[in-house]
Amino acid sequence: QKRSVVTYASGSGKVPAVVNAAAAPPAPKGANLKTLGLAVAIGVALYVCPHPAGITDQAWHLLAIFVATIVGIITAPLPLGAVAMIGLC
Repeated sequence: QKRSVVTYASGSGKVPAVVNAAAAPPAPKGANLKTLGLAVAIGVALYVCPHPAGITDQAWHLLAIFVATIVGIITAPLPLGAVAMIGLC
């Protein structure tokens, strides 16, 4: 059973100001696993790839983490702050 909420504008009495007959269902909570998996997969793929000559392992791994963080920020599987904190860990 759907309930409707009607709020009348002050002074009018007959014209509803706000009608909320079918409120949108609440957004699902938690991470979007598809886009989170994409960001992690890209990061892991870069992490395990052999690095070019002249670049250290540490620099290549840092690049992989950076790219995965940017992909996470663009695809937004979690809020921006959470993606940034995961990238820092």
